[in-house]
Amino acid sequence: MVYVLAGVLTGLLLLSYWQNKGDLTAPSFLFSLSFLFSCVWACIYAPKWELDMHTNTFYVIFGGVLEFIVVSQIIHVFSNIRRRKKDWIYKQILPIEIQKGKLIAFIALEILVILATAYYLLRSIGAANLANAIFLYRYGDISENIRMPGMLNILRTCVNASGYWFSYVLINNLIAKKKLDLYPLVIILLALVNTVVVGSRGNVLYVLISMIIIYYILFHRNSANTGKQLRFRSVLISVVVLIAVVLSYQSLGNLLGRNSTANSIDYLATYCGAEIKNLDMMLQRDIFGKSKIFGAQTFINMYRWMGARLGGIDVSEIKFALSFISINGYNLGNVYTIFYPMIYDFGYQGIFFLILLMACIAQWIDERVKRSSSNHELQIVLVVYAYMANAIIFSFFSNKFYEQIFSAVFIYSLIFWGLFQLFFIRIRFRIGKK
Repeated sequence: MVYVLAGVLTGLLLLSYWQNKGDLTAPSFLFSLSFLFSCVWACIYAPKWELDMHTNTFYVIFGGVLEFIVVSQIIHVFSNIRRRKKDWIYKQILPIEIQKGKLIAFIALEILVILATAYYLLRSIGAANLANAIFLYRYGDISENIRMPGMLNILRTCVNASGYWFSYVLINNLIAKKKLDLYPLVIILLALVNTVVVGSRGNVLYVLISMIIIYYILFHRNSANTGKQLRFRSVLISVVVLIAVVLSYQSLGNLLGRNSTANSIDYLATYCGAEIKNLDMMLQRDIFGKSKIFGAQTFINMYRWMGARLGGIDVSEIKFALSFISINGYNLGNVYTIFYPMIYDFGYQGIFFLILLMACIAQWIDERVKRSSSNHELQIVLVVYAYMANAIIFSFFSNKFYEQIFSAVFIYSLIFWGLFQLFFIRIRFRIGKK
């Protein structure tokens, strides 16, 4: 049945590609590609994982992907009815100029935040070295008792948000000036270090994917004026860099203390395809509608944030209902695609309403990006979509969309992106005599 699913998902991907007229960044295309990618891995490892997919798992994945495509197309059709022709007349992309002093000051802030985070971990955990402290904070029981100071958390969120915002600046200026700007690149790299210093590897991949999304959209927008087409070399470089980051995922985990004895291919298979096997196993158990709190698994980060500040919710009771699965000596992890928390909270009907909401939000943001014709300064809506695209792409992995978008981190990121727009672009300081 898993091989049939792979064939069906291939058909749905081609349908989405045709409906979106070859737009590789359309939400429905990314969502379809996400599950086809995972399903291919599951097909390869089906004998080793004893994956004999059940019918209910097949219809959950097939139905969810099909619904996302249909809803996205409906939103797109209604958007086209309201769209005026001039909305598609794009202006030529111009460089985004930021005063060097501001960039240097922000780089200094990033370094201070990284050093403060490392110092706090070492002091609080008392580990022998930073790598050990990172491992204990990220994966040990001690992390439950350690909370970073509120101001440090806010500054860390600011630095993380800068990685996405300056990705736009870097890509925009690369297209406009045909060269990489050093300072935005340094800011992005430091933003990634800021996430790695607490043991998180995912943000490295998320920012890279965001840069690819931004580049694709801006390049095609600019090609309306220049007539240039996306070169194969650019696509190849993006693919090679993406593969290099994925292949280094295990090495980076070992560097942070998360040692793995599996070979590289088995390790990648666990992250890329085991979610489908895990979902298939869990759907045969009594997990339907088990949440005691309405939508606790789907909206877990929102509940944790609101409960800690508004009261009335016991935050300690809101935990992921995710157990680790092993089979034939393979550790398959504890993630089960985006569909698992929906079913856990609401049963099968939860898929219909939550995929409907997800597709509406994603397609609406995408329509805003495609309708915008101004290129004279940075557009936050494109930063938002690049951020959101990661959550769509990793739907095969877990509930990234509702965990990331319905969260305090996303709200704070929106605020910081607006402040960056104000400080770096709109406000300019005069140095010297007037």
